[in-house]
Amino acid sequence: MGIINKIYSKKNIIPSSKIYSDHLTIERTENFHIHIRNLRIELDRNEYKSLSLAFIFAYIKWMLFGFKKNKPADNDILFKSKLPKSPSILNGFTTSDELRVELQQWADYVQIHYKNLRLDFTVDEAHEFISSVSDSLDEIEKNKSQTDRVRRVGFSHKSVPNLSLLEGDEKNSEFWTKWEETKNLKNPFLSSILGKDGHSIEEPYRKDGTQNIFSFHLDELYFTSLYEKTFHNEFGYADNKFLPLLFRKEFATLYLKKGHMSEEEIIETNYFKLISKNFSEKPRDGSKNTIYANPMNQAKRFISLINSMKTGIGRNTKEFDEKFGEAIHEFGASAYNYKSGEKFSHIGKISDGEKMITCMVFGTSIHVKDGLHRIAILKSLKDLDLLNITHINCYLINPRDIYGNSFKQNIFIVFKNMMPRKVFGLGLISKFKKLFRKF
Repeated sequence: MGIINKIYSKKNIIPSSKIYSDHLTIERTENFHIHIRNLRIELDRNEYKSLSLAFIFAYIKWMLFGFKKNKPADNDILFKSKLPKSPSILNGFTTSDELRVELQQWADYVQIHYKNLRLDFTVDEAHEFISSVSDSLDEIEKNKSQTDRVRRVGFSHKSVPNLSLLEGDEKNSEFWTKWEETKNLKNPFLSSILGKDGHSIEEPYRKDGTQNIFSFHLDELYFTSLYEKTFHNEFGYADNKFLPLLFRKEFATLYLKKGHMSEEEIIETNYFKLISKNFSEKPRDGSKNTIYANPMNQAKRFISLINSMKTGIGRNTKEFDEKFGEAIHEFGASAYNYKSGEKFSHIGKISDGEKMITCMVFGTSIHVKDGLHRIAILKSLKDLDLLNITHINCYLINPRDIYGNSFKQNIFIVFKNMMPRKVFGLGLISKFKKLFRKF
């Protein structure tokens, strides 16, 4: 960000990209490609060497700082150098002089090229991106059409313009050209929005792990839990979807639209049919080792929870606990049966007196573990425009398993890259095996 005069366009989007969602690859092709999720950067060999040196040096320096975690404007320069102004001089294959939008032959795939960057989108994601840029076009054109506006010419500008390379009416401009003009800001290094509603960004937008509490984007958490199969949800997974979550969302949406459901109507829903299934039936509901003991009672508990959350109570607050307590008192705790026939009552995770949705890391993804009913209700309320929410707080059971977040995982990643044809591109393991077979 920076010091913002005006926001021309803004919309909330799902953080994860649908294409190359968890991709991290460095390729040596006609040039060097660095893929970070759905972003690709093209480099020539000189740029790649410089960037590699920067990362190695910066990592060592950060390590010597004790892996310090900084706050906004608490800047430590870990590495500083320069690159040639003209990109990829040493490689004629690198296309750094184009702005191009391409529809790919692969289904639902758009690429946007800008200089030496490439972004990969689905058609819906590309529309989301391009329409947001288009929304700002009128305001950009108004600014561009001002005959006396200050213009940067030449190259090598930073946030603060190079005064020797400016054209226009600098003295009467509403825009800043000198560092001294930041003197009224609390901290000029903080990202700030100017004007009557202006503020500095000093606190994180979401929770990032204190007491294992993380904030996750509601839509991303919902779709990840819906579409990805794991050993934890395979009991209810069919047709490439986790049906317990899908049918909860379907039930919540139906109830919110109708406002009331009789027992006969409940029995006809996919949700009730699924929670009524036995261990021998698949797909089913419950959990990996349990099924619901009293499906009708459970459905009524669900309706009580929907009513609680619809009235604005129940989004991980203490008021939600009190209201949920009334639902438990009326319908009893959520009752399950083990395969052995043993009964089990489940309340859920309580953290500092608050009812918490719990999540779990599986590979590179975060899934809902306990709280499927609440996720389904929140998603339904949002989709019906009854609730404006983007992120929800979850208790993450295994944060050390976040991909790359532990020494053990990083060792595993290194060894994985030592498979044949992968170690420094030489396939050393394969060659050692062939060598030993000769003896």
